[in-house]
Amino acid sequence: EAVMKSAQSGLVVILAAVAYKVVKKPRKQITQTSASGATVYEEENWFLRAKAVACMMLDASKAVLAQLKDVPRVKKHRLVMMVHSIGDYRSDALKIAPEIQEKEAKGFGCVPVNKKTADDINEFVPFAVMAYDNEDNVRERLSARGYELVQFEPDAIIEMPSHFMAYNKTEKKVLIAIKGTTTIEDVVTDLLCTPVDFHAGKAHSGMLKAATFVVGRMTALLQDVFIPLGYRIIVTGHSLGAGTATITALKLSESFQNVQCFAYATPPCLSKELALKTKGFVTSVTHCDDIVTRASMRNMKALLIAMGNLDQRHKEVRATKLKQTLKDPATLAVINSSAVTDVQLGDQDLFVPGTVVHFHKQGEKYVGNITDGTYTALRRIEISASCVADHSCSGYEACCNPENCL
Repeated sequence: EAVMKSAQSGLVVILAAVAYKVVKKPRKQITQTSASGATVYEEENWFLRAKAVACMMLDASKAVLAQLKDVPRVKKHRLVMMVHSIGDYRSDALKIAPEIQEKEAKGFGCVPVNKKTADDINEFVPFAVMAYDNEDNVRERLSARGYELVQFEPDAIIEMPSHFMAYNKTEKKVLIAIKGTTTIEDVVTDLLCTPVDFHAGKAHSGMLKAATFVVGRMTALLQDVFIPLGYRIIVTGHSLGAGTATITALKLSESFQNVQCFAYATPPCLSKELALKTKGFVTSVTHCDDIVTRASMRNMKALLIAMGNLDQRHKEVRATKLKQTLKDPATLAVINSSAVTDVQLGDQDLFVPGTVVHFHKQGEKYVGNITDGTYTALRRIEISASCVADHSCSGYEACCNPENCL
């Protein structure tokens, strides 16, 4: 926080340079508004555009830091050491007792994924991945699956995600696919995570605004063309696209019937009541230790408190290696103390929405269980060697393929 206060102008320049490199195409005239004020930039003025994005990144980051201000402070080098040690410890534990995850699933009341759900998530995962491709490739890949492209929006602006619409005349399906995080603007949308009022609950502010944009672009076409012909509406996406897709589906369900959403790597984006309310038409898929599916403010706060407890415990026992400290049952009790497990944010706490299909590895195969966003495995951040890689599109394509599952 001190660095951000003392060097804000310098950080703006650095972030603007990053944004300048990442931004592919200039827009015509767009206003970006942040706590730093409103900035209008013209098509030729790339730097003002980049600076506007940088200011919004700073504002969003400071809002996140403000919510974590009361957690224990741990020195950076010790934090890195703990992350590596906990990852190694978890890998060793799963090798010794690979049944741990299945026991947790059964203890929570999860049930094995059924054939219909398995077929559905396998059918729509290619479209969520397709949203990352360019227009020509999307058109070709859609055609191979019996779909025709109607609309393609390639350029992402803050809270205005890239997406496309396609339809299958034979099966009477109209598909909306929303792209995940790929640009600096998408990163800002991710960071705008302060919960805001929505449907007598709360929603991730950035994703809610993104969903509102998509619904605004699609409603007239759905209302005038597809709904009168009896088409089903399918919304899908991966990562940021998944969170936006679930809220898009919820908003569309206010006006239309027969709306379904299949979301992959869905971040926590709705308050508990709203997340459970969508179980009838939203299916969220979570893959192993994917950190994004656990990236709620509550989980981050609990992790930092656990790290602080572990740091203090390691200093007290004066063990040479952190892994030795982790093997001590008293250490695990400290890490999993009520100060960690009982972190509460009230209506500010966000959950993975809908019916959740959670996959974990058992040997070389996947095991899928049906649960919801309150599942204990999703209410903590798992530090593992694969927690970032598990977020990849290829991982979701693999776990949704029935041939890879037990």
